[in-house]
Amino acid sequence: IQLEQWLLLAVRVLAVAALFFAVARPTMSNNALTQFLAAQGRAARFIVIDDSLSMGGLSGGKSALSRAKDATLEILKQVQPQDTVTLMTALGADTPLVRDAHLDQTDAVAAIVKSLEVSQAYGQWAGIFDKIDAHVQKSSQPVREVVLVTDLRAAGWDAGVSAVVDRWSAGNVTLRVIDVGSVVAGNVVLKSLEQTSPIALVHTPASFLARIHNDGTERVPSQEATLTVDGKPQSLQLPDLPPKADVDLPVTVTFDSAGMHGIELTLPRDNLPEDNVRYASADVRNSLAIEVVDGEPDPRPFESETDFLELAYSVGRAPWQITRMTDSQWTANPLSAPDVMILANVGSVSEQRATELYAQVEAGLGLMIFLGEQVDPTAYNRVLYREGRGILPAEIVRYREEEVSGLVIENFADSPLAPLTKLKSNALSKIRPKRFAEVSVPAEAGDAVRVLARWNDSRQSPAIIEKRIGEGRVLLWTITADKKWSDWPTDGSYVLATRQAAMAIAAQSLDRDNVTAGQPLRYRLDKKGIPLQAGIKAPGRDDPQVVPVDKSNSKFPQLRFDKTARAGFYRMEWKDPVMGNLSRLFAVSPDVRESNLAPIQTGELKNFVGKLNPQVVRLGEKRADASGAGTELWRTAIWGLLALVVVESCLAAWVGRESR
Repeated sequence: IQLEQWLLLAVRVLAVAALFFAVARPTMSNNALTQFLAAQGRAARFIVIDDSLSMGGLSGGKSALSRAKDATLEILKQVQPQDTVTLMTALGADTPLVRDAHLDQTDAVAAIVKSLEVSQAYGQWAGIFDKIDAHVQKSSQPVREVVLVTDLRAAGWDAGVSAVVDRWSAGNVTLRVIDVGSVVAGNVVLKSLEQTSPIALVHTPASFLARIHNDGTERVPSQEATLTVDGKPQSLQLPDLPPKADVDLPVTVTFDSAGMHGIELTLPRDNLPEDNVRYASADVRNSLAIEVVDGEPDPRPFESETDFLELAYSVGRAPWQITRMTDSQWTANPLSAPDVMILANVGSVSEQRATELYAQVEAGLGLMIFLGEQVDPTAYNRVLYREGRGILPAEIVRYREEEVSGLVIENFADSPLAPLTKLKSNALSKIRPKRFAEVSVPAEAGDAVRVLARWNDSRQSPAIIEKRIGEGRVLLWTITADKKWSDWPTDGSYVLATRQAAMAIAAQSLDRDNVTAGQPLRYRLDKKGIPLQAGIKAPGRDDPQVVPVDKSNSKFPQLRFDKTARAGFYRMEWKDPVMGNLSRLFAVSPDVRESNLAPIQTGELKNFVGKLNPQVVRLGEKRADASGAGTELWRTAIWGLLALVVVESCLAAWVGRESR
């Protein structure tokens, strides 16, 4: 009985203690940074702050990068005078902010940490670990420790990390991970903003397409976005955004002047603001220059080889400049540099002219070749096809007399003939070629050569074949440009096909002016016009940076700039020895691969860094804070008090049984 009474007394005392414990609101953290970063002896610490796009994710009004800064400042307080510190960002790991320094006072370093901003590039951890390793291997300290402060998202982690981890494991390098991530819900991503018009012309509407993704689980009602063209903002109404789906938004812009123009689309701010904006650079031209070479001129109306082509390019109000010449004039004069050149039934091309044409196509010229009676297949194959090494997309086998009923357009989204697929189903079936060239398309050419359209015969014979050479494109038409081999030139679809083809192959690569954060900016130079110096104005910086001339490719020297972690407009400026001062506007948009905010699972992380068995302390929202203040335990104390009350009630009834 005495033992039972003592036990009851102990339970009651514990209940009172639990009550006071709960009121005192104590905290505890098993992974406080003061213990987490303890090191024996002299240590070389390599502190890496993740500054990739996902670190801008907001939770509780605070970004992951802000928590990373707080954690880093606490780490710096624990560094001993005999330790050395190398501080770097993940995306700038090749150029540390502080290198191998003894921190007698941390104020200067703290100021650097506080000034850090989120970049809009992708954190590929295999490459980042390689750059960190280059600094680790140079250290002579007996203890080497890498401290990674990150939100631990799954994006960017792959098996490539393991190679560096294996070296660290063998070299007694310690890895510690501070997880500052938190749950970010309801993210809306502006995935892309692309120019869909092949060429932007003055006073002509240019089409762009924005793609928006709602990653949340709830529908986002219509809101207003901001479209800014050359610094002038205007409102743009967004459609409703269904959950877990993409929505395409067409955008039309009309430019009043030629030159480089900047377009910026910004969505309403959400929990990850960095992926709510996209940039585009448009090279607007005054006109489209087309040179047509007629291999069979004839003074009679619509009997000349290129009469129908000239009509197709001159109708409407589009600012197109058409230059027409005979094949003899073309052969006798130096090769010009239009946007598009068309050879229509040109009987012969010299080897010298073929070499010149190849060089121009490689540099960006658009070339169309129409066949005809005057074209000798053997000569064309020898001079222009050159066993697949020339500009001719396919080898001409023979001319075939056969009536065909219709044209079939291949399903390529980026095909110059893609607009023809929107015509009525019977529009192309009315085309009746009676003669065409049978060609052999090289299978080994891969993606460089593809058939864009086929005749509707039993063999599905190629009708239009495309070849990409460098920056340019060549289209081979297996019929004549006039109506001698087919009735197509008399049909309205011929106007659409030839115009769309000309605009598509005239367009310079938009990829050069519009890139993703982290990708280099390039501008190809003429070997005769290499500048003495070049600079670039980057977003967020007032001072221009030097742009070096890359001569690794002797045929095509170029200006190249690699530091593009920040999204926005970059203006490159240089002085050409011949043309004087020149500039180019580049658009750098956020890398939306970082918009995937799914955290990496513990098992996955162990697969990549398991040999090091890294310690992980979690400092995100609702976790221990960066100072090691820890997690509050009053809730645990309340649950303990309730449990003790239940036990006390049952035990009291048991002890009091004798008295009854």
